Amino acid sequence: MIVLLKCIDPGVVARRDVFRQQADAAPPPTLSALLFKTAVPYTLGVCFSCGDPTGERCFGRCWRCSLGMRLALGWPVCPDLVAALDHAKIA
Repeated sequence: MIVLLKCIDPGVVARRDVFRQQADAAPPPTLSALLFKTAVPYTLGVCFSCGDPTGERCFGRCWRCSLGMRLALGWPVCPDLVAALDHAKIA
């Protein structure tokens, strides 16, 4: 149920739609970087895709960008990822 609710989060849906457009526009076999916003600085603890805090002292994507990317690409949303998203607790 938690996974379903996160999948319909407005932020996740917006990211999924942008990522899907980017993926569809990339000529095979390439894939774009799938970035929600352009020109976001690559900063420790900040999502390189949207600029939101990640909640971790590392480089990467926030939970919304991570989930939106998986949905856009049709990748499975595994229980380990759901646990990591729950751990992030980013509003």
